[in-house]
Amino acid sequence: KKRFRETDDVFSRDFENLGEIFIRDIKTMSAVYLAPNGIVVKAYPESVYESTIGYDILNDPEKQKDAVRAVLEENTIVAGPLNLIAGGTGLIIRNPAFSDRKFKGFAIAVINWDVFKRNVMTSLYPSLNNYNFAVWKDTDDYKKSDENGYIFSNTSTTVSKNVVIKIEIPGDDWYLAVEPVNGW
Repeated sequence: KKRFRETDDVFSRDFENLGEIFIRDIKTMSAVYLAPNGIVVKAYPESVYESTIGYDILNDPEKQKDAVRAVLEENTIVAGPLNLIAGGTGLIIRNPAFSDRKFKGFAIAVINWDVFKRNVMTSLYPSLNNYNFAVWKDTDDYKKSDENGYIFSNTSTTVSKNVVIKIEIPGDDWYLAVEPVNGW
């Protein structure tokens, strides 16, 4: 079975070469996709190909909300963390493409949620010995949160919201609370 039509060879090779570079150089990125008219037709790496080719982003009742919003707002939207079709958990970055103000499709990147969290934890060490932090969002339709309502935290206890920083994510707002380990 051929992965691409003969006329797609050059484009497909370029897509795979760029995908390889992105995933190699951006350690948190786990996959890239092209989805003309919202249907995935190109996927990299090979491990996500079979499970995602033909996936209709705009008609997935569970995940279409952010994709439709990206098209309507004509802007990149980051969704997640959520369960991925190819397995695992990730942040999905959907960048809609337009020509003459008509929607043409998406360029999509997936950030591996576990690698992302590990990189954050590594970059904060050794401060983690002195501070607890928690990240949450008020519009978490996917309910990917722990028992405290956090999407990411370095503690199993509740973190006070005395110091809160708003983090603007394309299409969403996340909130970060920080407190000393022994409280204020």
